[in-house]
Amino acid sequence: MSKWARAVWLGLVLVLLLGVGSTAVWAQGETMVAPKWKQGQNWVMDVSRYQQQVMGKPYWSNQLQWRYEVIGQDDVQGVNADVVTVRREGALKNYQTMYYDQDTKQLIKVNTQVQVGGQYQDFEQWVTPPGSRAAQPSIDPPLSVVPAAMPVFAKQGGSRSLPQDGLFRFTLPGARGMPGYEVQIKQSVKKIASQALSRALSAAGMRSIASTVSRAMRGELYEISLEGRGTKCIQRWSNQAPFMLNVDTQNQQTPIMRASMATFTE
Repeated sequence: MSKWARAVWLGLVLVLLLGVGSTAVWAQGETMVAPKWKQGQNWVMDVSRYQQQVMGKPYWSNQLQWRYEVIGQDDVQGVNADVVTVRREGALKNYQTMYYDQDTKQLIKVNTQVQVGGQYQDFEQWVTPPGSRAAQPSIDPPLSVVPAAMPVFAKQGGSRSLPQDGLFRFTLPGARGMPGYEVQIKQSVKKIASQALSRALSAAGMRSIASTVSRAMRGELYEISLEGRGTKCIQRWSNQAPFMLNVDTQNQQTPIMRASMATFTE
């Protein structure tokens, strides 16, 4: 893209930012609270992964579109959870099923389809402890190739104007009888201007920016950093969208994944 074309494109983004209305899907107010989802709601994320090469330069893969859909609710060890399936656009089989606390949107566990011996098996990963007194942040589980992590949001009607900053510690059960292990995740939050989000979206090569900009960027915008187990995840949120608009993930300074929302339903 030429400098002139890029300037025109960014100008269109700013026009959309300033001139188009939207319908909120988050609770209104001064605090950034957890989004409220309903059955049938869905959104599409454009996802690109960083490909390391034995020979030659590393590169970013072509973007793949993944559709997230809220298919209902389930009980997860006494917690009312929203059940979200993830599949590639055009695929017949779900890749992942994610379970989020219905009230706090804490990611509790992820079930991933793993191919073993020519057959698919459901691999269960606990991400945060269910039923904990306080919500816990999360990072993407090791088998996930799509964004899944969630921050801690401000409480509905609470006094905090941003999600809570700080260091969170919790213990997860070990797999197949193995002892549990402690997880530490540092969360930090700051408000950002629309221009900062536009730059992040442009860097990620977002394909369907117009629809998301027109419906989500009029809200309050936040950048949330989650760091734990060698992974750093930087998310950009709007309180007018059901999920993060943009995310960059890296491990030990090496890029892993970047993704941006292409569209969503309310």
